[in-house]
Amino acid sequence: MGQANEDILRNNGFKVVNTKSACSKTTTLGKAKLPMNLPYDLAKEALLETPEAEGVYIACSVWGGPPVIQCLESEFGKPVIIDDVNYIWAGLKALNIRLPMKGLGRIFEAL
Repeated sequence: MGQANEDILRNNGFKVVNTKSACSKTTTLGKAKLPMNLPYDLAKEALLETPEAEGVYIACSVWGGPPVIQCLESEFGKPVIIDDVNYIWAGLKALNIRLPMKGLGRIFEAL
C-alpha cells in the first residue's frame, strides 16, 4: 500500500498496523501481470505477522475480487476490503440501497 493510502486511512481514524506491497512503482498493466495469488499471499502474511489487525484493506483494484475476499475472511474471520468493492458498497449505502449480497465479503452481507 502506498503512503497516500496509508495517510488517507490514518486521517480517517484507522490505525495501520502492517503494510505489504509488491508493486508500489508498478504500472496498472504491470500489476495485472503479477501472479493472481499474490494479494492473498501478502494479506495472509500481514495477518499472520500482526494478529491484532481488525481487518485487511487491499488498495490495488486490479487485484483480488470476491475469491480473495472470501478466502481471507473464511480463514481469518476478519473483514477484507478491496478498492473497487469498497466504492460500490459506499455508493449503495449512500443511496440507502439495502441489498445484502453474498460472495463480496462481510460489508456487503450487512447492507
